[in-house]
Amino acid sequence: MPHQGLTREQLIELINCRKKEFDEVLDKYDSLKIEISKLEEELHGMGESLNNPRSCMNQGVFAQRKCDQCG
Repeated sequence: MPHQGLTREQLIELINCRKKEFDEVLDKYDSLKIEISKLEEELHGMGESLNNPRSCMNQGVFAQRKCDQCG
């Protein structure tokens, strides 16, 4: 175990630090999820979708006509 030898206080501080870090990651996750959703709505508003070959992000797979393998 990598944290052996830490005092009770050090463990509590480490736990609190990790919880704070975890909360920051969750906030970032939520922000990114919202931004992606807005971008997808904008693309859809242009009459496009992510499943449209013209907006394909993996041109190698598209060129091989393996669109079903793209997610």
